[in-house]
Amino acid sequence: MRPHSRFIDFPAHRHNYIEIMYVCQGTITHYLDGKEVTLQKGDLLLLNQHVQHGVRRAEYEDIGINFIALPEFFDIPLQMLKENNTLAEFLVNTLRQNHPVSHYLVFRLGENQAIENLMENMISSMLNDE
Repeated sequence: MRPHSRFIDFPAHRHNYIEIMYVCQGTITHYLDGKEVTLQKGDLLLLNQHVQHGVRRAEYEDIGINFIALPEFFDIPLQMLKENNTLAEFLVNTLRQNHPVSHYLVFRLGENQAIENLMENMISSMLNDE
């Protein structure tokens, strides 16, 4: 986990891990599949590994947290998924590098208090463990 760097553009790039971004405040704009995807407070973005993406400069009021996960991180949770659903299909195809249905998933959660509390607790727990 790390805070998203602000005040600089991130040109198109790829990486070998799954990236999950949660927007705590403001907006953060990504370039994905040739289009702009603007995330707002409460939105969650899951990026497939090796997908080319860029990020527009975030300003002072724009705060995002990136969670970085190697494919092995999902081994046990995947064994627990018994139903086919969009998230399970995305993860299975991402980890096996099959032809994924999508290179990314965006969850527009708005200001859902339960999600905000969960994310804040996860972030706090990770920061306090260091």
